Amino acid sequence: MKVQIQKITPKTLFKIVFAGYLLGGMHFTMHHPGGYGLYLPFNTVGWMFISALIGIGFWQIAISEKIIFTRFHIFCWIGFGLMCLPLLYQNNENSGLALHRFLGLGGGFLLYLSFQQFHFNSKDRHWFLYIILAGILIQTFYGVAQHFLHLESWFGISVDRPFGVLMQKNVMATFLVTGAAISLFLLIDDDVIMQSNLKKRIVYLTPVLTSILYIPLNSRAGYLSFTIAIGLLLMLGNKKKKQVRTWIGLALIGLLIGSRTTDTISHHFALFCPTLNEQKKDSMKVTQYQLISLMGICLLGLTGFSPGLAAGADPTIVMKKMDVAPDAYPGRKKLMADLISRLGKSERGGKRTRNPLASQG
Repeated sequence: MKVQIQKITPKTLFKIVFAGYLLGGMHFTMHHPGGYGLYLPFNTVGWMFISALIGIGFWQIAISEKIIFTRFHIFCWIGFGLMCLPLLYQNNENSGLALHRFLGLGGGFLLYLSFQQFHFNSKDRHWFLYIILAGILIQTFYGVAQHFLHLESWFGISVDRPFGVLMQKNVMATFLVTGAAISLFLLIDDDVIMQSNLKKRIVYLTPVLTSILYIPLNSRAGYLSFTIAIGLLLMLGNKKKKQVRTWIGLALIGLLIGSRTTDTISHHFALFCPTLNEQKKDSMKVTQYQLISLMGICLLGLTGFSPGLAAGADPTIVMKKMDVAPDAYPGRKKLMADLISRLGKSERGGKRTRNPLASQG
């Protein structure tokens, strides 16, 4: 037993603690009054793991007797020092209110320094990304259960949106977008992904489950970050067009599932939450069609043809089917008409047409 413990290197222990946090620690919760920072139980537990990771990084420094850092890390500490200057002002009586935020930022830089002390190769970096993706999937499973099974949250209260343990729609939405972006990046960058059934299942399961929750969360930050992140990553997918098409198709399926179930779930919670008014519902319906149309345009730009989504559809008819008044949201209606017309031009008579932009290169 002693021999096995001696074989555990700081690098191996660093991975174990990191996996323990992503797969368990970050999902811990208990009854709490709400708030932010260390008022939230999963943040408190998270900083326990982060402190351990920082300690392991300094242990590696003591063993190697050298500190590895980059120029970017130096600039980060310079910027951090400049941000701390207002704390020294004599007329800054409320500086203590922001002190914990500065401590959190400094702790993040120390964690980044700890990561730099280990020589992680490409395989190790992919391992970290898969662990992060697994942690996001765990939280996504709980969000999906909240959405479909009408479960009470772990805090003992009913919520009208699948917040998970994060209890804030923008935080949950951007958290899910991070998982979608990581899964698409691994699909493009990991050359051995098709040799592992487990990796393929994780990568292809992520876009479906995360996309189901975007529309119920109704987070504009989530919509915007999803469009930008996936749009930028699609520029890297020229070598794996078939796999990327499959990934986008799965994301579209998730969006459609989320859009179909939103009305039922909203009606369920409207019985308990009268503040869920009709205008809020209409806003969710219009936004969901915009998001699906944007995904179709991304697929059109990448592959040169449209999957047939909403091809030739009349935005007025679509909005009527979505129970939205024709005179509601005129700006969004104009945007929808433009998106639908772009998608409609890509298919004529059921035949696929090449993207003119793709043929100019």
